[in-house]
Amino acid sequence: MKQVSVLLLGVALVVSPCRVEAAGGAYAVDDADIGRPGSCQNEAWISSATSRDLVGVESPACVFTIGLPVELTAFYQRTRTASDWATSVGGQAKAVPINTDKIAISWAFGLLRDVTVNRELAFANFPVTFKFGTDFRVHTNVGWLHDGRVNVDYATGGVGFDWDFAKRFSLMGEIYLQEGRATAFRTVTEPRTQIGLRHIPIPTVDIDFIYGQNITGRNAHWFTLGLTVRSE
Repeated sequence: MKQVSVLLLGVALVVSPCRVEAAGGAYAVDDADIGRPGSCQNEAWISSATSRDLVGVESPACVFTIGLPVELTAFYQRTRTASDWATSVGGQAKAVPINTDKIAISWAFGLLRDVTVNRELAFANFPVTFKFGTDFRVHTNVGWLHDGRVNVDYATGGVGFDWDFAKRFSLMGEIYLQEGRATAFRTVTEPRTQIGLRHIPIPTVDIDFIYGQNITGRNAHWFTLGLTVRSE
């Protein structure tokens, strides 16, 4: 699994499920892939902004056969905006009904609860991955997000890529957005971008170094360090 969530109290948290649903690293645009049945992984990342905002995520996942292989993912997220802290917990189910040498199509549905204000956010995402040989892939997402804290619905989407340009290294990038009624920050509905380098020191470990702009709807530059550990 190569890809993979934008994570605060109030309106700043409104984009958090967009990153969380990716469930394959600290990227908003998900790929259409899951592990083999019986496999598990744990993802963790921390993002720090020039505005001094902070996001930390822990996200374990395992793949089960429920008619077809389904990846079940749990989320635990802590965020700081200015001096305010918030905690969110949730989960996601993801399946890949179509996966060929050229294209893969999947779906994912999930729920996130902001325990600070006791409100839920629900989301659905439909990733499609186009495979250009074994080294280059393009991912497109179309989805929906409902923020129960402010009762706003958003259309979500994005395009990303990953390129295995050298042994044990991948270059990854994306642009993503959500369209809907902005409740406070105008930047909540502006496009966002991320670019990152992934190092794979051993086949079961990924280390991500990511730079992003406007990740949580506030004008800031974000730096992310991520770690993924997979079972054999």
